[in-house]
Amino acid sequence: MMFNKVLFFFLLFLVSCSSCMKEETKTSDSLLDHEYDVVMGILAPDSAVNFSRGYPTEVFVGRMIPTDIRNIFFVEGMQDTVLQRLMITTRNWYINYYEYDSTAKVSIQNNNQNVTLTYTGRGIYRDINNELKLKSQELYSLKILKEDGRVFTSNTTIPGNTFIDSISNMDADQDTFYAIPDSNSNWQYDCKITATPEPSYCVEIMKWANVPFAVHVYLFQDELSIWGSFLDSRNDPPYPPISTIYLKQEIRSINLDLGIFEHPAGSSYSLRFLVRLDSLTNFPIEQRSNIVSSKENDDVAGVFGAYNATRKEYVVIDATAGMGKRKKNK
Repeated sequence: MMFNKVLFFFLLFLVSCSSCMKEETKTSDSLLDHEYDVVMGILAPDSAVNFSRGYPTEVFVGRMIPTDIRNIFFVEGMQDTVLQRLMITTRNWYINYYEYDSTAKVSIQNNNQNVTLTYTGRGIYRDINNELKLKSQELYSLKILKEDGRVFTSNTTIPGNTFIDSISNMDADQDTFYAIPDSNSNWQYDCKITATPEPSYCVEIMKWANVPFAVHVYLFQDELSIWGSFLDSRNDPPYPPISTIYLKQEIRSINLDLGIFEHPAGSSYSLRFLVRLDSLTNFPIEQRSNIVSSKENDDVAGVFGAYNATRKEYVVIDATAGMGKRKKNK
């Protein structure tokens, strides 16, 4: 009998200590303190200056669930790579995973357009027939009817056209320019861009046909930006020396709605952009979102934003070697 009492209190002690230990060691790295309904959608014009969107309009509807597990939850199912990148950077910043809502009714309106999107899986609602016509500097409205009767709404305006005004050391044919590798083997050049009206900020996406790298550089449109592309591999085995780069450049102008919500990660920033980014770091997700619920004090977050873009392909030649050097010194 005494043995049973001792065993009972010993087991009770273990249970209580286990509970205490769990309480003491319970931590969360997530910046979210509870779950949120979430909506994310990004518009871009069907076509603009040297730009064609290339994928259907999509909107994600679901929930953001805080977690302690970083970066292992897949974000897939969409054709819109810009939306996918936004969802990944949001997941990485807030440390969450997504649950999907397959029962919502999603539509986008503009003037005499009212297009209902089709659910395609993994929380993605898509304009599968490309019925929605998207143009620069026009206002679009999003409406989401949830199964429980709540309605989420938002509005956004697509920015005006974006232009690459000039690039330093540009050849007369406008398809070739000369860059100078610095002491750290970064290729440098100056690029001037404009957009009307002025966007929240711009991002340059650089991809190279002959080098396995891609870089996102965030800046303001009035900055003369110096890009470092990390491509001169003369001192970087196992890649062979490179004297010519085949560059695919895209400049995106981001509107204010998307600019306030997005938290870019793993990219390059101008100093002014870093200051701006830091100023938004401590803003609660509700203050960075532009999704409105019909229910007062509802826990809903996300963004309905837009961008415009221009694209260009170049041959970039090392200005310190061979023909590039001779031509530059003329």
